[in-house]
Amino acid sequence: MPNEFTLENRRRSQIISAARKVFSRKGYDAATVEEIAETAGVSKGLIYHYFRSKEDVLVATAEAWLDAFKEDTKRMTTAEATASSKLLAVQRLHTEQTIKGWDFVLVQVEFWSELLRQPAIAHHYARMFRNARSLLAATIEEGIAGGEFRPVPAKEVASLMMAMVDGLTLQRMADKRAFSWRSVSHAMDDLLFNGLLARGKEG
Repeated sequence: MPNEFTLENRRRSQIISAARKVFSRKGYDAATVEEIAETAGVSKGLIYHYFRSKEDVLVATAEAWLDAFKEDTKRMTTAEATASSKLLAVQRLHTEQTIKGWDFVLVQVEFWSELLRQPAIAHHYARMFRNARSLLAATIEEGIAGGEFRPVPAKEVASLMMAMVDGLTLQRMADKRAFSWRSVSHAMDDLLFNGLLARGKEG
């Protein structure tokens, strides 16, 4: 007999995966719980057993992505010795996830469109931003403390890094031929680290 907790997690993951596909294909407003259930291969009632509303499913979809990103980030940065290499690893991870997971990028844009209309979604998204900023800022502060980076406001630089990625995402959505993600990622690395590195550390 399967463990009840394991089965529940598997069912939730199944629904979240289906919701990600439906939201990216149809958009949040046009998507229905019935379509999510059909894509997941479960009943509509089962979705309401795990989630109170379509809004809850959207929040869970974003949180699942954030949890996976945090775990991947922790794994990659643990293997790196310097703050620079850790930031580069995170930047490259984000680039690869954007390229391979464009469907979730589309879901993120749906999230943005709901921020002003749904306070609950704004609350959850603010928490996601705080977590991401904290991860980046902690690495920047590590580099400052070790003399690798020049003194900069770590949280503000972390916010700038995130804003660059979000802005590029919007540009790419409007024009898929605007740039190559990998090329622009290299340019961001160069711009960012030339600005962060302490004098004498360049090159």
